[in-house]
Amino acid sequence: MAESKKVSEGEAKSQKPDSLDRNVKSKKSAKASSNSTVEANASKEDVLLRIPGVLEYKVPSKKTRIILGALVLALNMLLLVAVGLYFYVPGFKDFIYNIGR
Repeated sequence: MAESKKVSEGEAKSQKPDSLDRNVKSKKSAKASSNSTVEANASKEDVLLRIPGVLEYKVPSKKTRIILGALVLALNMLLLVAVGLYFYVPGFKDFIYNIGR
């Protein structure tokens, strides 16, 4: 008889009341709807420029931003080296002067 009580108590604990099931379902549906609104907001935030029917410019990916950043830094360094050579190496200054003619 003691075993039957243990079994029935275990079964009672494993069964959830209907109110708990409804709460879980409502939380799941709330999460699903909030995820879809977050995704919709994220897609709206990704678009930087929108010209209807012509152009839609989105935020570049991380890889693209790294490549463009590296390119800008490399060109700036090249410019600094060229300016330094122009002011401190007379042969380079003559070379640039002759190209300009």
